[in-house]
Amino acid sequence: MPSPRSTVFRRAPSLAALTLVGVAPLAGAQYGYFPDQPEAVEVADLSRRPSFYHEKAVLTRGKLGFSFGQDMRVMLLEDPESIDEVLMAQPYMSSNDLAFMGGGEVEVEGWFFATRMVDEYMLRSHPILRNYPYNPAWGDGMDMRTEGFLAVVAVTPIGATESVVSEREREAEAEMAAGDAIKIEAGSAAALTLDQLIADPEPWLSQRVEVVGKFRGNNLFGDLSIKDKKTPRDFVIKTADDAIWVTGMRPAGNGFRFDPTRRRDTGKWLRVYGRPWTSDGMVYLRAERLELADRPDDDSLEPVDIRIAEKEAREADVSPLRVVFSLPLDGEREIPLDSEFRVQFSNRMAAESFHAAVDLLYGDEPYVDNPFPDLEVTYDDGSRSLLVTPNGSLEPEREVHLILYREIEDEHGQQLEPQPLAAEWDDDAVWVLSFRTASR
Repeated sequence: MPSPRSTVFRRAPSLAALTLVGVAPLAGAQYGYFPDQPEAVEVADLSRRPSFYHEKAVLTRGKLGFSFGQDMRVMLLEDPESIDEVLMAQPYMSSNDLAFMGGGEVEVEGWFFATRMVDEYMLRSHPILRNYPYNPAWGDGMDMRTEGFLAVVAVTPIGATESVVSEREREAEAEMAAGDAIKIEAGSAAALTLDQLIADPEPWLSQRVEVVGKFRGNNLFGDLSIKDKKTPRDFVIKTADDAIWVTGMRPAGNGFRFDPTRRRDTGKWLRVYGRPWTSDGMVYLRAERLELADRPDDDSLEPVDIRIAEKEAREADVSPLRVVFSLPLDGEREIPLDSEFRVQFSNRMAAESFHAAVDLLYGDEPYVDNPFPDLEVTYDDGSRSLLVTPNGSLEPEREVHLILYREIEDEHGQQLEPQPLAAEWDDDAVWVLSFRTASR
């Protein structure tokens, strides 16, 4: 029986939304710790991959949540399209307190920190964190889970005069026009393959060349080191084993505009006219014009997905992922109405993969509403076990189903082999444990 997924992490109670009327000064810039080009990311990226973005300068957009803390400088930044959220705060040295009215959207520049990687010493000694009112205990005392803290350098309200959708449409038109502005005569640029350019860039530095490659977004497949990315707009093209960062332009041109954060556009091929340059031994291509290209006839030019190859190699050396034990036992009857559910796995798990990938549902009548709105999921690496806490009493004499979805994987990237009947609940369900509650 298909059903929408419930929230995995506990959420804060709904409070009156708030709107920014004060703007924090450029605290990071004052202390020389803010680069010219922060990395453009989504709030969901920060929430789901906090360790990856730890101590990185970022630019993001989100919806203001409720404020808390004694001086009203701490608040939530929420992803408008998901349940993801991060803490953020204004620096102590700011002359303006942040006040809120309504659920306004803002653009935030700042430094991001993974909360699990922040300790008391770091709070006192870090050149940025020491200027912010952050307390690691906040997350423990709130009815929510926050994985990251954003130290605000600058906050800009997104004006209500233009919706985000219309703003993006306007930007898209401008980018497509810019991508088609430069006219290049056929044959005026040397046509190179990516492997030729990367293997011997010296003869072509600062000369205009023509290169064809498959669009790979902003390194969505891990083809290159993210440390070598120069600006938020940079994207990757690739053929076979060779990949290169394309700089200077967004992926847009005559009649097309790709979203570098979404995989749906990564099946397209691009012809890039630009000038190669190097930095710290890496070859880059500064684009001047982009065009859609036909798929090459040579099948060997199809990009090799490094992560798939690495995953296959890892899986050859590790045991398959499976559920080895549950408490209560799968199929157990008369379970207490205050039960918690523990599931043990055969391998160490990727804790972040449980996010939005677990449901606890009643199965003996049509599912209408989320029966456990405060459902909480925690993973213990030492015992390789998942603890699912309903945070509410189970109803008596009911069938209860604990559902695990395909996004769940171990530290090697392996997923659970789907049970034959799991798909009856949801196309993405891979494992279902069933129980029946006791009478009162």
